[in-house]
Amino acid sequence: MLCLMIISLLGTVHAEAVNPNVVTGDEAKVLEDKIKKSFSLDKMLIVKTDIPDMYEVASDAGIFYVDRTGRYLLSGDLYDLEKNKLYPSGYFIDKTLTIPFDQLPFELAIKRVHGNGEKKVAVFEDPFCVYCHKLDEELKKLDNATIYTFVFPFLTERSLPYAQNIWCSPDPAKAWEDWMLNKKVPETNACGTFPHKDVVALARKMNIRSTPVILFPDNERVTGYIDLEEFKKHWK
Repeated sequence: MLCLMIISLLGTVHAEAVNPNVVTGDEAKVLEDKIKKSFSLDKMLIVKTDIPDMYEVASDAGIFYVDRTGRYLLSGDLYDLEKNKLYPSGYFIDKTLTIPFDQLPFELAIKRVHGNGEKKVAVFEDPFCVYCHKLDEELKKLDNATIYTFVFPFLTERSLPYAQNIWCSPDPAKAWEDWMLNKKVPETNACGTFPHKDVVALARKMNIRSTPVILFPDNERVTGYIDLEEFKKHWK
């Protein structure tokens, strides 16, 4: 599922042709040819990493790393011992495909403001995602924050109607918190502004394949639940 979604984005990435981290042209062809000598792969997306002479590759066989010469191939997570930082498999692919924070279509999100709203964060959530419910408990604790929730309903058959009922309610922010924090089932609502298809397209464009996914103004992307202390680290 992960690789198929990435491959479906190859045309979009190359069409935009503005991301300097995507390896294209002769450089990409040299690496692809060397990889194909050992593996029968159809398509590949190659991106630069923060590690000198190391690239991350998404293919129809999975995600892996390859060095500049195309001789050495690694799979799995990488750990920077000097920075004490983990790079999960797919980290650089996700980072490359993520839209810059200030260019996100916030009109597709439910907006909540705490205090002066100075600190900003965007999250992709499903109404029936267990860890999203847990995450919202932490989001509720944020002071002086603006929270943009992109409702990405894909987990269950009930996700889509619940998302619509919440979005189309008189107060979507309250309806979202009522459900996520208090399990208050949203009333049935319908409207012509429910942006379900646009949010799904946005998620696919950024290779978001699970929830929750958290986006910060420094363009850092976190997949999965984090607590309040982790949020604070991203705003230092």
